[in-house]
Amino acid sequence: MTPNARYAAAIEIFERILGGEPAEKTLTNWARSNRYAGSKDRAAVRDIVFDCLRQKRSLMHNAGFEGARGLVAGHVLAAGQAVGDVFTGERFAAAVLSDAEQNALEQRKETAPDAVRLDVPDWIAPKLRASLGDDFEASLSALQTRAPLDLRVNTGKASLVQVQAALAKGEIDTNTVDKVPNALRVTCNPRRVALSEAYQNGLVEIQDAGSQAVVDALPMAKRAGAKVQVLQVDPVLKGKTYDLVLLDVPCSGTGAWRRNPDGKWRFQAADLQALLTVQAEILATTQTLVAPHGVLAYVTCSLLQVENEDQVAAFLTNYNGWQLIESKRFNPS
Repeated sequence: MTPNARYAAAIEIFERILGGEPAEKTLTNWARSNRYAGSKDRAAVRDIVFDCLRQKRSLMHNAGFEGARGLVAGHVLAAGQAVGDVFTGERFAAAVLSDAEQNALEQRKETAPDAVRLDVPDWIAPKLRASLGDDFEASLSALQTRAPLDLRVNTGKASLVQVQAALAKGEIDTNTVDKVPNALRVTCNPRRVALSEAYQNGLVEIQDAGSQAVVDALPMAKRAGAKVQVLQVDPVLKGKTYDLVLLDVPCSGTGAWRRNPDGKWRFQAADLQALLTVQAEILATTQTLVAPHGVLAYVTCSLLQVENEDQVAAFLTNYNGWQLIESKRFNPS
């Protein structure tokens, strides 16, 4: 596929997404229906689609017109290209700009509101600003870009230096991650990781550095290679207690919008209210599983205070005998 054909494919895909289809399903169906597209073409189209999802509002604003064509036109502009050089009407390329589209493109754009400029829904922007404070701009700017690929080194099999050397043989470059001792961040050729010997031999697993930092913060955390006992019966029903209970609760996923940008535009205020109820119920139910002097760890991938600090504060108010030992927030910035 030519670069222009890839953009045309992205427009076709986005017309379905904007019509309500989930992004992943739409991409999969497009790939199955267009067998001529090679792996590089599919990866390139996917990158365009996910870039557009992360920056849907700002790209349309910069193009001056909406819809799938406006969104992709905004992506072309962001890439430093002329829209007319991509929307050529030639075979496999997008149709030429209409007069209305051309006029909208040429008009001077007003400064966009923060929610548009930073690509978040209007209803959630004030909540994010209140939750992030001075980090509001930096964190939302980070969510407009692709997430890095982080790896967790299995130190039971190799050291960080040894793993870096093994990955480098496959031309996969990595850096260490500050304050996350067993993490490596891929800086070159991330798509080669899954086929690398290091990955195939279990020297690394793919895991976000933030998630690794959460595990590092837990007391009694065990390294890879430890025996794991999978319980066949719900421990709540068995009445047993544990020294450490980790709650990875359902949440808005606002902190993971780089990896799931489609979810950013589908999430609604009513969804948040339902989640807050579920989170509170999970805390209330599972606190009975913690042994005396044990630890209850509550984790989300949300940036919203109502899902994090507020939930913990409400729990401490409602249940006696608990105290907050530590609270950490890992923002995208």
